[in-house]
Formats: sequence, C-alpha cells, structure tokens
Amino acid sequence: MKKGQFTITFFILGFLILMLATFLLGFIQTTSKRVVEIGSLDRINTLGSSIEIAGKQIFNNQSNITIYYSGSNSITINESIPNDIISFNQSMKNFKIFLEKSIAGVTLNITTLETTLPLLIYPNLILYNHDFSSKKIQIIPQELNLLQYNVTIKVPYDISCVQALNTIPALFEFELRVQGTSTSCFITTKIDPTNITLINISSGGTRKVELKFDNPEYLQIRIFGNEQINVSAKIVMN
Repeated sequence: MKKGQFTITFFILGFLILMLATFLLGFIQTTSKRVVEIGSLDRINTLGSSIEIAGKQIFNNQSNITIYYSGSNSITINESIPNDIISFNQSMKNFKIFLEKSIAGVTLNITTLETTLPLLIYPNLILYNHDFSSKKIQIIPQELNLLQYNVTIKVPYDISCVQALNTIPALFEFELRVQGTSTSCFITTKIDPTNITLINISSGGTRKVELKFDNPEYLQIRIFGNEQINVSAKIVMN
C-alpha cells in the first residue's frame, strides 16, 4: 500500500494572512516594487512549503493516525478513539515557539488543535475531523464522489450490533465488521446517504459505539465510555 498524500489544514488562515501582510509591507515602501514583490512572494511560497512540511512531519510522527491509498480508488484511515494526543500537542507547542521566535511579528494560534484535528485529504477533498473532546471522528466528503464505506472496529469487550434502518430505497454500500473480546458482528447493507441511519455497538451500561450516517455521505463514529477502540475506515470513491 502506498501512503496517501494529504494537505494538513490546521494552520490557521489568519496566520497566513498576517504573514502575507508582513511581506507586502516591504514592497509598498520601495520604488522597486515589482522586484521586491516577486522576492516577497517567493519567500511566502518557501515559508509556506516549509510550514506544510513541518506540519506533515509532526502529524506523521505524533498524531497516531495513518492514511493510506489502498487502491486506485480508495483511502483507508486507521486510528484509535480516544486518541492519545499528548505528544502531538507538545510537538505543536514546540513548533509554535520556534516559528514565533524565527519570524518577527508572527503569531500561530493552535488552541483549537488541543481539542480538534481537522484534515483535508487531497486530491479527493475528504474532510477527516477528529474531535478529541467528544471522542468522535467525522468523515465529511466535500464532493459527492463516494461509492462505499468499509469500516472495521475492534473493541475490548463483548458486543451486540443493532442497526436502525431508514425506510427509503438506498443505493449507498456500507460494510461493517466489529470484533469484541469473544463476540463479533458483520453488517453489509445499502443505506440512503441523504437520511440519518444509526448503528449501535453496545455491551450494556455506558459502553457503546455509535455510527451515524447523514446527508451528504457523512459518517460519524463516536464512543460512549472510556475504553479505547481501534477504527479502520476504508472509503471507496467513484
């Protein structure tokens, strides 16, 4: 499998705008505007590329999330819920300190990353959002180009699976495999991606995993309880 290329979108747009304003100020105050403009834009591109590379390295090494192209038309995302992001957050804080010391007048706001990690996967335009505070992940296609979800979940307890089917004729393929400590379940069905469909994986008490489908082709996986689960979500596209 080839590891997928993706662009990390958690660098705040305000930071990029501030950086742009800093560089444009230089050529507004000079007679050689065109030369300075080209040099400033080249510097923006260089810094932008460096920031993106650094962000990818932190993500690859510390996020505990892996994204792979698992074929010519599919992407697989593997991670755990809840995800241990202590190392990731510390690396981002170190990067913020380094960046702000290296570039005068620049402030990088990473507050939202302490609770949420949004990723936009190119060229497929799929938003993958991990909400750490609510113990859930969301897969939100930006274009309606999906054919199927294939989800595999491992939980540290015995389980039962209950599906609340929508009644409208459906064409969207969905396949779910769940492995508990000594029990398992397998669901393969077609759903209507424009209406809500719920699948609950439970073991009594507060231990539960909920899969929610909604319009358009949106998938949310959320846990209730403190046990960590492993999730592998394969997204098959047109």
